[in-house]
Amino acid sequence: MKKTIIVFTILVFMFNCTKKTNNAELNNDLDEESQKLQSKSNLVDDNRIEFSKTTPLEKLISKLNLNYDEKETLTFLTSLLKEKLVDPNIGLHFKNTGADESKIEETIHKFLSDLKEDEIKEMLAKIKENKDAKEKDPDKLDTYKTALASGFDGIFNQTDSKATFNNLKDAI
Repeated sequence: MKKTIIVFTILVFMFNCTKKTNNAELNNDLDEESQKLQSKSNLVDDNRIEFSKTTPLEKLISKLNLNYDEKETLTFLTSLLKEKLVDPNIGLHFKNTGADESKIEETIHKFLSDLKEDEIKEMLAKIKENKDAKEKDPDKLDTYKTALASGFDGIFNQTDSKATFNNLKDAI
């Protein structure tokens, strides 16, 4: 009887050890799969800016109830303003950024922080509507981008956000 109990205990112990090894292998497989998915999520599409999760702009965007199209439009706007930094014909106040792209996000954050959520959504909807209408003709789209960047020139002059917003209503 004693031998049976000892043999049974040894078998149970061995079974538990092999079960833990199998679980460890499954967990390693899951970890590898998680790492693959995580690395894929860190990829950035060239046509879309992924804001750093630690920037004030990203924190502000996460607080706003923006839908996918509104976020895409904000990405379009940010990319456009960064693109226009190198344009020598762009407004004078763009020069206040010192050609520093991070200043674009900082300034957009300040600008959006001073507006109400419905004003932000109204502005983004108008930008999207005009962008979509002009996207078929590259010349019209480029002209629109320049006009839009010129309209935003005031925010780089530390102009009041509400005044810039009201001027933008006419420009966009």
